[in-house]
Amino acid sequence: MTAYQYWFDDNVSTLVEMTVGATDVIDITTQINAGALIDGSHTITLRTKDARNGFSVPVTYSFDVITGIAELRGVERVILFPTPLPIRSPLRVDASLPQDLQLSVLDASGRTVRAPERLAFNGAGVREFALSALPSGSYSLLITNHAVQQRVPFVKH
Repeated sequence: MTAYQYWFDDNVSTLVEMTVGATDVIDITTQINAGALIDGSHTITLRTKDARNGFSVPVTYSFDVITGIAELRGVERVILFPTPLPIRSPLRVDASLPQDLQLSVLDASGRTVRAPERLAFNGAGVREFALSALPSGSYSLLITNHAVQQRVPFVKH
């Protein structure tokens, strides 16, 4: 692999290509620039490029973007990759101020099904969020910053 490409919402005009070195280890969730995306569900399509300029089969994932969370001062964007979520899912938080957040998972009836976990973010940060113990279903990620709370809905298959 010499590069990878991605684009959003089936719009190839948003294509971005990132060069990759032979020994590079990359975390795509930190490299993706989702700054132009508005609130809501989106898709990202990824493919790789080889040394002969051949491309892999494109793979498309759904994800959710929540921006401008006024209740959580300094949190500009929260992104859960991908939806429906696998066993471990990257959670990306873009913050303009250092954040000390508490994250827990609620089921569809609002009961806590995953104990709160404290995470600190400064700028853009990505953390793996383990979900293997949860059965398939609809959930909310409860993000708490001091006394303020925000729910981010997601589906686990």
